[in-house]
Amino acid sequence: MPSPPTSVTTATYTTIPIAAGDVINRSVQNLYTFLSRSRPWPEFIAGASAVDIPTSFSDAAIRVRRNFKYFSVNYVIFISGCAACSLIGTPIFSSSGRILWSF
Repeated sequence: MPSPPTSVTTATYTTIPIAAGDVINRSVQNLYTFLSRSRPWPEFIAGASAVDIPTSFSDAAIRVRRNFKYFSVNYVIFISGCAACSLIGTPIFSSSGRILWSF
């Protein structure tokens, strides 16, 4: 006896609506969590006396990678601050040398 034909159904996925307030709260919480992982600034800005000369190039490469991993959040904060200061403090010039102000 032949088997009855089977129908294949595909699943329909929909998005779950999220309130804008929840998105903002989650974003702020994620930002605080990220910034809480920063290392102490005096340790980050230690003087040259805290640094020993590496014995080889491979040792230097390992130390740079380890340093970047350890202070990655501090580097992100520092570079973001420099970029913000640069964008705020440097006007955009047109080709004729006049300052462009866009509002």
